[in-house]
Amino acid sequence: MTIRHVLSSYRIPALLATAAVLAATACSSSSGGSSQSSSSSSGSSSSSAGAYTVGADTSLSGPLAFIGTALAAGAKEYFDYVNAHGGINGHKVNFVTTDDTGSVNTALTNAHQLVQQDQVSAMTGWILTNIESAVQPYAERESVPMVTQGCDSTVATSSSKVVFCVGLPETLEDQPLVDFAATKVGGSTPKIAVLDMDSQAQIALQAKIVNDVKAKGWPVVLKQIVSLTATDETAQANAVVQSGATMVIGSLDSEREQLFVQALRSAGSKIPVVNFDAGATFATLQKLADPDLFVYSPFAFPTDTGTGVAAFDQESQSSGQQPGTAYLVNGWVEAMAVGAGLAKCGYPCPGSKLMTAMSGLGQINSQGMTTGPFKYTSDFYLGLSGGKFYTWDGSGKKLVAVSGFMPIDAS
Repeated sequence: MTIRHVLSSYRIPALLATAAVLAATACSSSSGGSSQSSSSSSGSSSSSAGAYTVGADTSLSGPLAFIGTALAAGAKEYFDYVNAHGGINGHKVNFVTTDDTGSVNTALTNAHQLVQQDQVSAMTGWILTNIESAVQPYAERESVPMVTQGCDSTVATSSSKVVFCVGLPETLEDQPLVDFAATKVGGSTPKIAVLDMDSQAQIALQAKIVNDVKAKGWPVVLKQIVSLTATDETAQANAVVQSGATMVIGSLDSEREQLFVQALRSAGSKIPVVNFDAGATFATLQKLADPDLFVYSPFAFPTDTGTGVAAFDQESQSSGQQPGTAYLVNGWVEAMAVGAGLAKCGYPCPGSKLMTAMSGLGQINSQGMTTGPFKYTSDFYLGLSGGKFYTWDGSGKKLVAVSGFMPIDAS
């Protein structure tokens, strides 16, 4: 299994124009228990009868609730925003959420409910790839697309045609992590500690990082696996110091990243830490304000620009959320992908028709919400193909990009 943002003023006309783009032309080709539904009734009303329905099945409770609740909130923000500005193709979007609690059995029950009872056009929200893989056969039988953060490159393929990723496949992030690390070693040979979380995908990622590091002739002096629910990483930080490592490369989510970096600095070590995309959350990076922490991100931050980022910021603030909240932007971009598919599909748009529309989207205009290309084609279901590295600048005042676009190996 795998775990899987700007603060400035814009005039209202610009935001209304952005809403029109987000709602209607986002694509440009070249729990067990009852579900909860939300549909914004503010703003201009839909010009046509009927509404689309999109469902999310994610962890709204349990140890990964901090991710799932933010994903659901980000998606709801997107649909509320476009609903308030005319909907998609003149139709509003009902957004229904269910809580899988991190359980495969609950997720399967929820998927049946979303498809049979709520009659969704698409399902979103999964965090864990083992849950995604369990639901996939049912989604294939029912021809309902899965638009997911828990991205597994082995299932998001043209042979499946049902899984559309909106998050980098973690097992493909090794090369950009190691290549970026190479820009920080100077003329010396680094000693590498590799630190990853206890999930199937991240254990596989660790093995690939180790191989890539060794291919550069660098010694790996420490390999560690961290619990997905760890609340203290003092032991891991002390082990890194004792190993003599001069750099850490890893895959820690934002909570484990914060624990580890704080413990490492408290132990007196200032060595660089290069982390994968689940650690790329503005709130955590702002709290740490660490110029020696480098994170890989396919998504925009509050210090980036783009008309879509302005819309995201406005809706986040309106709904009482901080734009830099961890995983909020991920949920928004998930919903944006579905919105692009619905815009191309027309109305009504059953799942089978939406699958065809999404696989023919080509390049999606993310309005600055992604740091690189965002596309779906008949032979590319990963959506994203890489990202940029960011760090907090030396003044401790802002987040800055410190690399150009660095692709994953999506071949």
